[in-house]
Amino acid sequence: MLTNQFYFRRFQTRVILFVISLLLLALGGAFYTINQVSRDNARSIIEQNLESTAIAFRKTLSDRKKILLEKARLLSGDFAFKQAFATRDHATLVSAIDNHKSRVSANLMMVLSMDEEVLADTLHPDISNAPFDNTG
Repeated sequence: MLTNQFYFRRFQTRVILFVISLLLLALGGAFYTINQVSRDNARSIIEQNLESTAIAFRKTLSDRKKILLEKARLLSGDFAFKQAFATRDHATLVSAIDNHKSRVSANLMMVLSMDEEVLADTLHPDISNAPFDNTG
């Protein structure tokens, strides 16, 4: 009885069903192939871009490290700054690092003790001997 439902009386109906099935199979295969090629291409491009970005980031980081070391050498060799640091006077330290901040084009300068206390800070000039918060 079930076979009567799937039995086609006309040859034309059989041919149409065969062509549609073949077309759907071909389209499905083409879709799958194009989808895989597109994914592989996208991943390849993303990996290349990430690698280029990583190289540029490492270069920028290296350049900034060199600049930071150069400016730290400049500051550590400054006799006037050493004298200001030796006084441990908060207002003198803030004035000295504010002057150096302008000279080295920095956004912020801080003087920290070996115990991680902020001795002077150009962003918060009122704060002295506060714990340094390096959590971000």
